Amino acid sequence: MKGKILKSFVFLIPFLLVSLTVFAAEDRDGDIVPDDVDNCATVANLDQSDADFDGVGDACEDLDGDGVQLPEDNCPAVPNPEQTDTDGDGEGDACEPPPPVDTDGDGIPDDGDNCPNTPNAEQKDVDGDDLGDACDLDNDDDGVPDPQDASPQDSSES
Repeated sequence: MKGKILKSFVFLIPFLLVSLTVFAAEDRDGDIVPDDVDNCATVANLDQSDADFDGVGDACEDLDGDGVQLPEDNCPAVPNPEQTDTDGDGEGDACEPPPPVDTDGDGIPDDGDNCPNTPNAEQKDVDGDDLGDACDLDNDDDGVPDPQDASPQDSSES
């Protein structure tokens, strides 16, 4: 029998000597399911779940079909056979969110930039209208466009 001997017992019954050896099957993942019947012998999965009934336990499944099985797959829902992880955070690049878009290149992502098409790293907004001064044609909201306004930052003067 394959396995390791856990204990040997010897019983002496009058006129009969009985020896009983208890074997324990190998269980590399420690989930108490012997490897010879474990559907995922290298990853603990006591429940032996196998949602797609392919004989491979869900804990060891290759969900995205990239040839890399759990738990080694660093991006289990998106195929990435190379398992590239540029930033070393344990999540594959294929699962990382895309970098934020910065159309004007001022270092402020468009979704938080008050002038997404005009560089303005300082994000100044004198009149508080959520439109940055760099692209606001009337910074002081006095109705006079800045190029014709004698005081484009002061609404009390035009």
